[in-house]
Amino acid sequence: MVISAERETRLARLNIEITEQESILSSLDGKKARLRAELEEYRNMDSSISLV
Repeated sequence: MVISAERETRLARLNIEITEQESILSSLDGKKARLRAELEEYRNMDSSISLV
């Protein structure tokens, strides 16, 4: 049936979009972790520096 084929095409497109969005979220999670580590590094450096 035509309706069934259209539905399957739509479902396939949605699955692709979900996979793409999950990939973006995963990438952002990695970036967030790197930025948090960098922030912690700067905080540690800041606390070890004494102002003259």
